Amino acid sequence: MANELFSKDIGVYIDSSATSTPNWKLAVCTSSKSLSISVGATEINNDCTGDFVRNLPSTASWTMSFEGDVNTVPGASEISSEGIFDIVIARTTKKFKFQSLDNSYIRYGEGFISQFDETATAPEYQTYSVSITGSGPIDDAIPT
Repeated sequence: MANELFSKDIGVYIDSSATSTPNWKLAVCTSSKSLSISVGATEINNDCTGDFVRNLPSTASWTMSFEGDVNTVPGASEISSEGIFDIVIARTTKKFKFQSLDNSYIRYGEGFISQFDETATAPEYQTYSVSITGSGPIDDAIPT
């Protein structure tokens, strides 16, 4: 089974740049990641559809989520939970991506952090969880 991706091989990246040139930072110590996409339906029910209702795809929405262990000393190319917290309280829209080490898997979108939770339970490490709500399309490639 050589084509599977392990969770640890997928990084969560946040564009920390204030310019149009991305500066991707790896969210440190993530333990889980998820992506949920929902497509609404438009119902068509008229004389031409007969006894059936026709459903067509409508608007799409997406949410990226991840969890991790709090790390207060990130490396130069990383962002800590404290840096993510700063994005939350600034209420800014950022670019986010899930990307595998070999770049064979990418999920990319622009959104805002809609949920941020910190948990400290003895005797465990402090953890955090983040939900990002999309404010535009989600893609499997970064636009050029």
